[in-house]
Amino acid sequence: MSKILSLWRNELTRTMKRPFLLVVTIIMTILCLGFTGLFKFVSSLEQVDYNSLYNDEALLDDEIDHAKNETAALEQALAQSTAGTTEYENILSDLISAYYQQTYYQTLKDYALPYYFMEKSYLDQTAQSLAAAETDLKFASYYQLNEQEIQQFQNNLTAYQSILKNQSYQEYIDWQKDLLNKQNYSEEEKAIYEKALDYQYLCNPDGKLSMVSEAEQWKNDKLSLLHNQYYEGGVYLPLTESLTEKLENNIAVYEYKMEKGLVQNNAAGIFPVELALSASSGICSSFLLFVLIILAGGCISTDIQTGAVKGLIIAPVKRSKIFIAKILSLLTVAVIGTLVCVLVSLVSQCLFFGYASMPAYIFASGGVAHELPPVLYLVAQMFVGLLPVLLVMAFAIMLSAVTRSTAISIGVSIAAYFVCGSLSSFISMGILKGEWVKFLPFQHMDLTTAFFPYSSVSSLLDAAGFTTAPSLCFSLLYLLVLTLCLGYIAFDSFTRRDI
Repeated sequence: MSKILSLWRNELTRTMKRPFLLVVTIIMTILCLGFTGLFKFVSSLEQVDYNSLYNDEALLDDEIDHAKNETAALEQALAQSTAGTTEYENILSDLISAYYQQTYYQTLKDYALPYYFMEKSYLDQTAQSLAAAETDLKFASYYQLNEQEIQQFQNNLTAYQSILKNQSYQEYIDWQKDLLNKQNYSEEEKAIYEKALDYQYLCNPDGKLSMVSEAEQWKNDKLSLLHNQYYEGGVYLPLTESLTEKLENNIAVYEYKMEKGLVQNNAAGIFPVELALSASSGICSSFLLFVLIILAGGCISTDIQTGAVKGLIIAPVKRSKIFIAKILSLLTVAVIGTLVCVLVSLVSQCLFFGYASMPAYIFASGGVAHELPPVLYLVAQMFVGLLPVLLVMAFAIMLSAVTRSTAISIGVSIAAYFVCGSLSSFISMGILKGEWVKFLPFQHMDLTTAFFPYSSVSSLLDAAGFTTAPSLCFSLLYLLVLTLCLGYIAFDSFTRRDI
């Protein structure tokens, strides 16, 4: 053991003294700071106010005049056609559509609403509902509405007009709740819908978002549990025990995010912040990958070509101990490099955006939500990303021992990594299908989603088990077996062949 430790220190010292490591670290740091600073500059730019840009009354007047002229022409054409004919029905359908457009644009003008909506979309939805209600009343005889239905449309009009006049999102939510009472829902279903509306208002009090995705997903998952079935691909699937547990965890995560105010309801402002952290982490991971491939691809071949390994054998030291020392030194460099990447990403993000901008990881177990601090989350992400890299390192070491050519080892390893990335894209698009696919290496090169299924709202469906991706245990076992096989080939070639 003492000889292995001595060899390990020797290998690690030789590796750390290589000048290119310092050069790569400096370049990586500069790029991370530069990209993060660029995203900070982008986020500081004044956002275009599309509401004011399109809030030109002349645009509305043009639309209103155009709709009025079209309505008048269609009314004249309808008067000249014969009722009950296909031509009459087509003209009437066009007339209803034109009248709706006229009413809609007139509503925008009457309530001083913008011609083009980028925010407060509930106002646009209400304006559309108002125009639809007025259109239905206008053509009540055609739709054969009875007095009760006409009264309902008039009540709706009053509610829509009040919402538009006051521009109150709370009033809009209350109106939506009132509509639930008129639907044929059970008490349990109505309670879920009402709670979802409460969450919509809690996460979006100004009504700038048309929908809070967490609230919508929470509602769908609660209804799935209530009905004991999940709607997917146009069919209803019965819930299994494991799927039920995962849906409960999903619900716990949604509730935790919404109640703790962790919902991102300002996409324009948060996007550069998330992208900056993702870019800096990606840059660091890419540099670390190439460094480790270069070191692994030359760890054996370079020593054989230069004759450095012969001095160790003469010492005498068993080849197996030399091999183990080289592997340990590479693993140590990988761990140190990962910690450096974490530090560079952390400093870049905190320097430009502050620590508060870094997202925590919200996950659930047993239906109870937990929160992983941002720094620990970043460290965990980096080390999880290192796991597939170990397979690439093993492949490079194997090539280095078998071919004894540094150029071939590094070149083929890098090419194989990029091929894996490309083929993985084909799988994600569904081009390659079948059980055999999960036995291909490139299917296991991204474990981030498997380890952190709740890292974003878009991945919660993956967490619920609705994808065909291999399980985490299978991926880890596959990577371990393949890495050991490649390592054994390298070990056998290094210890048995002549040097």
